[in-house]
Amino acid sequence: MKRKKRLILAEKFVHLHLHTLYSFLDGMCKFEELIDIAKKYNMPAVAITDHGNMHGVVEFYEAIYKSGIKPIIGMEIYLVDSIKNNTREKNHLVLLVKNETGYKNLIKIASFASTYGAYYKPTADKECLSEHSEGLIAMTSCIHGEIPKKIINNDYEGAKEAAKEYLKIFGDSNFYLELQNHGLEEEIIMNRGLKTLSSELSIPLVVTNDVHYIKKEDAKVQDILLCVQTGQTLKSSDRLNFKTKEFYFKNYNEMKNLFPEDIQALQTTYEIANKCNFEMKLNNKPLMPAYKVEDENISSDDYNAYFEKIAREELPKRYKSITKEIQERFEYEVKQIQKLGFAGYFLIVRDIINFAKKNNIAVGPGRGSAAGSIISYILGITNIDPIKHKLIFERFLNPERVSPPDIDVDFSDEERPKIIEFIVNKFGKERVAQIVSFQTLKTKQAIRDVARVLDIPLKDVDYINKKIPDTPNITFSDLLNDEGFVSFINQNPAYNELINYAMRIEGCLRQDSIHPSGVVITPSNLTEYVPISIPKDIEKSGLNYMTQYNMSTLEKLGLLKFDILGLRNLSVIKHTLEMIKENQGKEITLDYENLNDEEVYKLLSQGDTSGIFQLESDGMRDILKKIQPNKFDEIVAIIALFRPGPMKMIDEYIKRKKGLSPIKYSLPELKKVETLKETYGITIYQEQVMEIAVKIAGFSFAQADILRRAMAKKKESEMLKMKKDFIEGAKKNKISEERAEELFEKLEQFAQYGFNKSHAAAYAILAYQTAYLKTHYNGEYTAALLTSIMDNIEKLGAYFKEILKNKSFKIITPDINKCDVTFKFVKNMLIYGLAAIKNVGIQAAEEIVIKRKEKGDYKDLFDFCSRVNLRIVNSKTIESLIKAGAFDFTLINRGRLLSLLDEAMKIGEKHQQDVKLGQFSLFGEEINPAVETKDFHELSENEILSAEYEVLGTYVSTHPLIKYEKVLKYFAIKISDIDIKKIESRQQIYVGGIIKKIKKVFSAKSQNGESRINFYLEDLSGSIQVFVNENIVREKGDFFEENTLILLRGTPGFFNEKTVIYLESLIKLEDAYNLLGKFLHIKLYDTVVEEIVISEINNVILKHNGNQAEVIIHIITKENKEIIIKLKDNQKVNISEELIQQLELIVGEDNVWLSWQENQKIGG
Repeated sequence: MKRKKRLILAEKFVHLHLHTLYSFLDGMCKFEELIDIAKKYNMPAVAITDHGNMHGVVEFYEAIYKSGIKPIIGMEIYLVDSIKNNTREKNHLVLLVKNETGYKNLIKIASFASTYGAYYKPTADKECLSEHSEGLIAMTSCIHGEIPKKIINNDYEGAKEAAKEYLKIFGDSNFYLELQNHGLEEEIIMNRGLKTLSSELSIPLVVTNDVHYIKKEDAKVQDILLCVQTGQTLKSSDRLNFKTKEFYFKNYNEMKNLFPEDIQALQTTYEIANKCNFEMKLNNKPLMPAYKVEDENISSDDYNAYFEKIAREELPKRYKSITKEIQERFEYEVKQIQKLGFAGYFLIVRDIINFAKKNNIAVGPGRGSAAGSIISYILGITNIDPIKHKLIFERFLNPERVSPPDIDVDFSDEERPKIIEFIVNKFGKERVAQIVSFQTLKTKQAIRDVARVLDIPLKDVDYINKKIPDTPNITFSDLLNDEGFVSFINQNPAYNELINYAMRIEGCLRQDSIHPSGVVITPSNLTEYVPISIPKDIEKSGLNYMTQYNMSTLEKLGLLKFDILGLRNLSVIKHTLEMIKENQGKEITLDYENLNDEEVYKLLSQGDTSGIFQLESDGMRDILKKIQPNKFDEIVAIIALFRPGPMKMIDEYIKRKKGLSPIKYSLPELKKVETLKETYGITIYQEQVMEIAVKIAGFSFAQADILRRAMAKKKESEMLKMKKDFIEGAKKNKISEERAEELFEKLEQFAQYGFNKSHAAAYAILAYQTAYLKTHYNGEYTAALLTSIMDNIEKLGAYFKEILKNKSFKIITPDINKCDVTFKFVKNMLIYGLAAIKNVGIQAAEEIVIKRKEKGDYKDLFDFCSRVNLRIVNSKTIESLIKAGAFDFTLINRGRLLSLLDEAMKIGEKHQQDVKLGQFSLFGEEINPAVETKDFHELSENEILSAEYEVLGTYVSTHPLIKYEKVLKYFAIKISDIDIKKIESRQQIYVGGIIKKIKKVFSAKSQNGESRINFYLEDLSGSIQVFVNENIVREKGDFFEENTLILLRGTPGFFNEKTVIYLESLIKLEDAYNLLGKFLHIKLYDTVVEEIVISEINNVILKHNGNQAEVIIHIITKENKEIIIKLKDNQKVNISEELIQQLELIVGEDNVWLSWQENQKIGG
């Protein structure tokens, strides 16, 4: 990249202190807006100086450079004197890069600050600056800089000494005193002191504006952004905010008006810009990690030769019969991979996978577009035959548009750390890092965040977000082209204001996070190429470092990414196979070829897919039942269809599959597209777009992939050129220009949301394998599945509810004498895993099982406490075991056991101490103390069940709602039956259940510090989130406690893409009979009406005579006509469970019901 380095000096000014989106939830400067305004103000250069990080510098450099403006890379660092005395109080200092040495030094400083110096903020110290100052310019920063602070605090001498120190570190002409004027009183003092220092020490002055947003009117938006960062609202007192509206991108005249006497300091910005001439090298060739060739006949760095040798050796092992198609595809891919310089990459991935296989670590069949490569298949990187499944290589590697290969590899989540350890050992810990990713504020989230800051009710936010289509990557720009949405927003000034602010923060960055799988390996130390930081969750990451550049930036620098994913389902499969071998002596090898087991497709068609990879959601189960898949290709299609966008084609897919709708093609020529036949003529996959371009327009697969990418990313200029080529190519195949243009537009629409077939096929393999195990080895599979989620009590509870409902096998509930550490399946019994109980965990469970195996079953609580290590199995652990029922074999009430716990632990500790000292009986006497009986609280059934739920995430003894089943049947609908039509019509519904997971939300609108509440309501069919406003909380506050049984009336809606209920009123479930049972209905058929039946009914009514409910008799005649008889007032009854049961014994269960309105039907 060559350019003129010097700027022509004039009465001008450039911004050298500027915060972009990468100053998270603080800076608002988007690069495209920055370019526009810099050009508008004729500013030939601009700098990036984000807070404490270099996240955005490469993206900034590329965008600014391409626009013809000079990019200056920098950073505003947090600084302390010595990292040994790092405190929360930091100083600011702006650093700018002069040249390549300066860039590398800034990387070193940024890396030091975010690793060794990370304490509240990434922090450098002066020793670090001294070691890495070459090639850098320093400026004193804002009022938070060390020198400005000392001046403001009336420590001029201290400021002077600090200035001398910085001058020594950076040298003459590389250190500047920074004047600023944002209308702050402190700045007047600061500027006066800086000018004095400049005069005394001959340090040049420079004027900057601390730019955080582009336009002055964006000040309020930035204020909202700060509220999003701090969790405050605009009405919150003492919140963090900027005191003035002057932190915007000012032009020369505005700056001159602020500094009329400091014109030279304004022009010094040009002097500095002329010194900053770093040229970044982008789109480099791959920087291959050092790889040693293990073949003495091949040069140690001849990756191509070694790669080809290995591939040719493996080819006949994969294919018993090598057809012409296979051989040609093999030769083509080998040549392309060598030509693109990626042979070493494939060798490294193969080594990683071979290590896993040799060490019995479960490896997935493949993932993503790599499944389209025959070389990946031959080398064992994937287990999906791309020839058989018609997958395309160019979707993975495009010879005409070189980008690094992206091979995602799944490993057992339990053993992923071993893979990371292998990579670190092979390449060195200073060369391996996780990759950063960034969370962007998207449309709906922006609305939600701004609404919270403006204190707009959740109900309104839900209502607005329902108006936004589920199209992937939808933006406000798209919405403003929707006349219906614009009209809806304009009807309400509050909605209009909300959308206007949300539009401005859309695209801003919320925070950094770890890429879920990406690992980068560098040829030498990481900091020679990229700034690094420490992952927030270093234990979960398994690596010491994380790059500050994201994946796309690393690619531009030539660094290679390896995707190492931990997949729980692989652990489940592995443990299932181990359990099958242990239980049945069978060695099961899962097939990757014969995927046609009829019983598997029967299970899928029934929607019985709890625990099945990719197919277990409610929506997916519904689609499976409708589609009734009977071949593997249909599993692939279902996985691709069940996504926003393609979802609208599901109904047509079902009709065509079942022959209810004809298979149609927009052009006869599309019948040539093989993969369209397997999807009944419907375009589902990205690869189909490519194949259509090849068959219709004569494109190569490489060109077709470029077209697909351009369409998917809406690259208008690229698409216009390719559209012309497409139409010309189609015309050569005797297709009219009009038809070709129509087809191109359809492809363009589809490419926005089409799914990668290679990825869907890889997912479908795992879906089939997990379904196979569930079909034929359900017990072992269930035990392995539950073991995999032992640390997630909520998920565990959800699965267990379904198991209890299906009653597939006998369940051994928690018992210290029968249960193992994890879930087991033995002799058609599912045995609960002790480690799955809350507060127990693996270590304590292992201790319990080991001690049981040593000396036999535990006799009671005292025996237990005398044998286990009470440091590992502590009081909290034992309390949870009691609540879970693990001591129920003693036949002692759980309340009594809880009251004995402290005494049992004391006696147990003493016994263990005596044993340690040798003070124990030679005859091994039992620990059977005479414990003084004291008062204790005997737990009621509800208390027992509540405690059980607390530690197990579900009820295993019984369910508190069982005794209210009839009440729920009469007055409520099941949560699982809440209908989307009721949601859309905002129709009120009645739902009953038990309150769980209450959360209070403070309302800034409230004058009295009142809170809103949300909670989850759980019935026997599922759970749903419920939102409660302040008025109802005030009126019914006593109701909102964990485990309260209620019946509520409310309006369904959507929140965070999920169905919720907005509560209108509620009663306790125990009061439902009294408050709602106003009419008792009894249905009789005249064919069975006998005097004895009437007499029995009459006796029951007399027995329960009262003044609560009127009795209505419904007699159904032989002609199916209904005769209604309303009994007299003196025949009213008091409703009870006993009354209902007695009547049901006489007339049948479905012939008795209650209602609160006279003409209301059952379940109403």
